[in-house]
Amino acid sequence: GNAAAAIGLMHIKEATKRTDLDPLINRYLGALSEHLSHHDEKGNLWMSEYISPSLPGGRVDVMNGHFYAIAAMYEWRKRTDDTRYDGLIMDGLSSMKNSLPLMVQDGYFSYAINYPEIKDYGQQRAVNFAVAACSLDKSICPGADECRALFNRWNSIAGQDDEKLSSGSGNIRAAED
Repeated sequence: GNAAAAIGLMHIKEATKRTDLDPLINRYLGALSEHLSHHDEKGNLWMSEYISPSLPGGRVDVMNGHFYAIAAMYEWRKRTDDTRYDGLIMDGLSSMKNSLPLMVQDGYFSYAINYPEIKDYGQQRAVNFAVAACSLDKSICPGADECRALFNRWNSIAGQDDEKLSSGSGNIRAAED
C-alpha cells in the first residue's frame, strides 16, 4: 500500500506541479524502511507486504510487494536525485537475488517467502519482476534468465503458447527511461 500511494503521489505531483507533496511522499517511503521492513534469518532485507499480529511471525514477505517498494524508491530517486533510499534499494535487490531460487517450485513460482506451497497467482508477473530487477542490478540477470526459461518450459509442457514479457522484447528497460 505505501509504495502504491507514494508512486500515485509522485504522478499527482508531476501532473499538478505541486511540490508540497514531497514530505507526504517521503513519509510513505520512509515507513517502508522504518515500520514495514525487517531482516530475515539470513540477513536479507524484506519490505513486507502483509503485516499483522495474526500472521505467523507477524508478517508475510511477498516478492511482488517487496519489488514494488523497491520500484517506488527507485522512481523517487530518478525523479528527484534524492539518494536517501539507495541503500534500501540495493539491499532489497540483493534480497531478491538471494531469494529467487527459493521461489522456484516444481512447475510454478511460489507467492511468498516461507510459503512455497502457495502458487503465485501471476506466473508471468513473477518473471516480469525478476527481469525488471535485472534491469536495476545486473547480478540478478542469471536468476531472471532462469525464471524466464522455467516459465517457458512449464508453459510448453502444459501445451500453452509461450507468453512474451510485457515489453515484447524480453528486456524491461522502462525504469531507466
